[in-house]
Amino acid sequence: MSKKAKDRWNKMYKDGTIPKGEAIDVVEQYAHLAQGKQALDIACGWGNNARYLAQSGFYVEALDISPIAIESLQNMKNIEAKEVDLDGYILKENSYDLIVMTYFLGRDFFTQFHKALKPNGILIVEHWVEHSANSKEFLGARNMFDKGELLSAFDEGFNLLFSSQQTRKLYDNREMMSESIVVQKINV
Repeated sequence: MSKKAKDRWNKMYKDGTIPKGEAIDVVEQYAHLAQGKQALDIACGWGNNARYLAQSGFYVEALDISPIAIESLQNMKNIEAKEVDLDGYILKENSYDLIVMTYFLGRDFFTQFHKALKPNGILIVEHWVEHSANSKEFLGARNMFDKGELLSAFDEGFNLLFSSQQTRKLYDNREMMSESIVVQKINV
């Protein structure tokens, strides 16, 4: 990510534009399916998902570009928080029982997920999806998944456990359509 993007995220964390909150529902509902306790939270932000997972007994590697967000997770039990540039980041192979990526587009990771997950590993992804209800001016037209993109991205090498579209409220109470997917790695 560019320095401009890093500065933008730092500003939003610093001024409270992005509030701290709870884990995403789909994480709370499906994380327990992981057969082990090694988890990765990509673009973790304030660590809402990472905190929930750590409290549920997972050891969580939490990645984000913002030092402000990462600082909020330092010295937390069962969380290893790392400030990283996610552009070009390479996931460790065969390392995670659970990978969570919420509200980060992260298409570049799609091809890495199967290798990064341990046998029978669980992947949870949730993000904005192309929909007439969504503000392209707010998100930018390319900051949303295309319709059907998540399902087609994980139709090989994974078993579909859950897929849903739902409206979510933004921090300014605007409602937008998002899509969730939960898949399990098929071992070959």
